[in-house]
Amino acid sequence: MLYLVFLRALVHMRVIFFEPLIGSKHVQLGLGFDGEVAVRDTERGSLTLLGELKWRYGLKGCEYRTFDLTKNGEWSRYMLVVQESDPSTTLFATNFLTLQTDVTPKNSLDLYLAAHWQSCNWQFELGYDFWYRSAEKICLSKTASLPTSIGIADLVGIAALDPETASTANITQGVQPGINQMVSDTTFITIKPEDLNLCSAGAPCSLSNTVYGSIGYTFEYGCHEMQVGLNVAYERGVNVNVPDNASVWLNVDYMF
Repeated sequence: MLYLVFLRALVHMRVIFFEPLIGSKHVQLGLGFDGEVAVRDTERGSLTLLGELKWRYGLKGCEYRTFDLTKNGEWSRYMLVVQESDPSTTLFATNFLTLQTDVTPKNSLDLYLAAHWQSCNWQFELGYDFWYRSAEKICLSKTASLPTSIGIADLVGIAALDPETASTANITQGVQPGINQMVSDTTFITIKPEDLNLCSAGAPCSLSNTVYGSIGYTFEYGCHEMQVGLNVAYERGVNVNVPDNASVWLNVDYMF
């Protein structure tokens, strides 16, 4: 029963959190090559160098993105807004700040280098991977329309029964007196297209460096071949959007 009530509440609020997508709306052009060079091949073992390079450029496509407001800070898309005709009734800003947008993913690059040593049933590999993605280019579509009569809800004014707007408020501020109380405007100040923080709706530039090592052993099991391997990897993110990550995993492969 509680679950059904919760579902009804979500339907009633109609908050837009994200646009569900399958695949991508962007056409991508790219180039790439891969290769391997046998450096040594003897009875005791073989050493092979491996490499791969892939570059892609994503062309412009139309998507719906949700924006923060520049002077209201991060997460301002989830604040409350009001209409000028009814400044006492609050609405969810995200329903108005989700707009049709032209998105250009631009460049992405993958570089992979590795050295593979094989001796009898043993395999050893040491490798490096570089990944880069440029910041998306975000522009409002010509058909995007931001309502001209909405403003940040003045919760202090609503509580005092004399609301206007609180155009400088951020999501951490409330109605309680003190240094974190939102400031009420003397007149109704509307949200304009130039108030949108276009960068807040795009993926930023990111890159990472990953090094890995693995050791494997191949043997016969019945009439088939099996391989057991131990792998370790460490990824170093260059900015906060790509966190550092250390991984250790075991693989068992059965060939048939």
